[in-house]
Amino acid sequence: QSNQVRATPEGRYMSKVYRAIGSRWHLTIPQHMGSMAQGMVEITFFLRANGVVEDVRVTRSIGGGELFIALCKGSILDSAPFEVFPDDMKRQYGRGKEVAISFTLE
Repeated sequence: QSNQVRATPEGRYMSKVYRAIGSRWHLTIPQHMGSMAQGMVEITFFLRANGVVEDVRVTRSIGGGELFIALCKGSILDSAPFEVFPDDMKRQYGRGKEVAISFTLE
């Protein structure tokens, strides 16, 4: 993300969301490295304005396997709930927004 994007209320909020998920993922994945193959998974979820995550689903998957997918989903679910949307985001998105995140294991 560019500094200009992060400077917006939405940019700062989403940076926190992605950092929280990434931190959880980086703590979890090394414990299971021997059980997983390389791969990539894209997961989409609905992030409610109150910070609750709903409708977590795989939208794209290449390799990795079921454990990898489960750990990626878990990184999202275990990081939630997030902070309540800032007022600007509440006005823009109403009850929430769709978020997509990709995880890659090389």
